[in-house]
Amino acid sequence: MKTHRKLSPIRIYTLFGLAIFLFSCVGTVQATINYSISLANPEAHLFHVTMTIPDVHGGIIVQMPAWNATYQIRDFASRIRDLQATDEPAVRLTLSKLDKQTWSITGDGMIAITYAIFWDEASPFSSQLNPDHAFMNLAEILLYAPTRRSEAVMLSFGSDTPLKWKLATSLEGFLWRSGPNKRMGFSVPNYDQLVDAPIEFSDFQEFTLEGISPPVRVVVHGENWNKG
Repeated sequence: MKTHRKLSPIRIYTLFGLAIFLFSCVGTVQATINYSISLANPEAHLFHVTMTIPDVHGGIIVQMPAWNATYQIRDFASRIRDLQATDEPAVRLTLSKLDKQTWSITGDGMIAITYAIFWDEASPFSSQLNPDHAFMNLAEILLYAPTRRSEAVMLSFGSDTPLKWKLATSLEGFLWRSGPNKRMGFSVPNYDQLVDAPIEFSDFQEFTLEGISPPVRVVVHGENWNKG
C-alpha cells in the first residue's frame, strides 16, 4: 500500500515562489528584442539584419538613427534595401513609411523585420563590409523601436562569418562562442549601450599599451602600420 506524504506549508510556498520566479525569467527572455546580423557574401557590402520584436499589440514604429559619434544629422536610412516585416506565422505585414527614417508596422505578437543595409566606407565614423573585414558602428546599421528603446536587447552573428575572422568589441555581456565560425552573441541592457560599442571582425592584430592603467587594448586591421 502506497502512502502519500503531505507537503508542509513552507515547502508549498517555496515551490510556488520558485514557479513564479521561473515564469518571470521565461517572460523576461521572451520579451527581449533580438537582432541578428549576417556577414554572408561580404563582397556585396551588405549587412543583412533581422530584428524581432515580441509582444507587439496593434503595431509598432521603428526608426533608423540619424546620429552617431558626431554632432551631425546623417542619413543612414537611405542605405536600407528590401525592408520587410512579417508576423510569427510569416504573414507579410503592412509597412508604411512616415518619413525618411521612420516606418509604422501594423501587427500583433512577435514581429520580424528584415532588411539589408549597404556600407563600404573606411572611417571610424562609418561602417564597412568587404572580403577583408567588417567594421560596424551599430547605430548606422540597426533599427530601433523608439517606445521600447530602454528594453534589453540581444545581438547575434551567424555561422556565415568567415572562418579566419576574430571579433573585437568593448561590449560586455558576451553570451556564447562555440569555436571558430560558430554563432556568437551578446546580451545588453538597452539599445543605447549596444550601439555605443563598435565591432570589428577580421584577422586583425592586437596588443596592449605598456605602462597604462587600466590596460588599453589596441586592435589594428590594415597594412603599413607601426606599433612604435
